[in-house]
Amino acid sequence: MGIFDNIARLIRERLFKPDMVHPVFGELMSDVAGDDHDMWQADSIVFAPLDLEIGLTIYAGENGPNEAHVEFYREFERRYEDEFARVAPALLQTFEEWFGEQPEFGEAFRFAALIIPRNGDRQNEWGLSFECIADPDQHLYTATLKGESAIHVSVDG
Repeated sequence: MGIFDNIARLIRERLFKPDMVHPVFGELMSDVAGDDHDMWQADSIVFAPLDLEIGLTIYAGENGPNEAHVEFYREFERRYEDEFARVAPALLQTFEEWFGEQPEFGEAFRFAALIIPRNGDRQNEWGLSFECIADPDQHLYTATLKGESAIHVSVDG
């Protein structure tokens, strides 16, 4: 690690103080204003089934994530392959609209983030984000789901 890496780490440690350290989700920062858009975020959490660091957004009020959010996450850990398969067609279709071809999902997309819905309820909107490694600019593709259906795909650059 170089001197600049050490300086950056020291600055981050002094500036970044989590609003909560959750027993499952770790260090969380809040963006809470008392409305339906209240959220808590972790820049990095290890998604154990893939041994992969991902971002995490949890729609929760001022008290932070509750047991329903934890249960949603645990269930997602058990079913993540099914969830990836559920959103793959929508992500691949969006990729095809941009690039005129359709790659293999597992070769083109790397899991990047999970958005846990309000109250951990799948009937509320939730989402999965994937870095598109087949895209020359490696855009982030986010599938928004409601229940068991992908209802929208957005692409961020």
